[in-house]
Amino acid sequence: MENQNSFMEKLRHTELRRLVEEGSNEEISVIIQPNLPERRIKIKKSFQRGINFNRPVDIEPLSSKEQEDAEKQINEVSNFLEKLLGSSPHWLDSARSFVVNVTPKQLREIAQSPIIKAVWLNRKLSKNFGSSYLTMEVLV
Repeated sequence: MENQNSFMEKLRHTELRRLVEEGSNEEISVIIQPNLPERRIKIKKSFQRGINFNRPVDIEPLSSKEQEDAEKQINEVSNFLEKLLGSSPHWLDSARSFVVNVTPKQLREIAQSPIIKAVWLNRKLSKNFGSSYLTMEVLV
């Protein structure tokens, strides 16, 4: 049962967990976050109007080894998804994630993989944001 809880925790939205539990044939758009090295953010301490705060100023580049490992991991996840889904997944470079349409059965298999860190629901934004899709929550 621990394995069940572990993979269900990777599903970062109640709708995703519900779909996997019910096992319907409904396809859903999801964002797949590979298990990549964590990004490091450079912070600048600031003081303004009597308040101290930290302000992110840059993302530190990965070392050559980290970059090489990340590229291998991205290729491995891409190949895994392509084999499972029968088509090439769409890579979002700035989000360091893939966007795919999956069935609950495929979603379960994706979440059970150790090369996957998390799966997020890819949902439409409210009317205030037009017909764009929300493609990422903060992952760094």
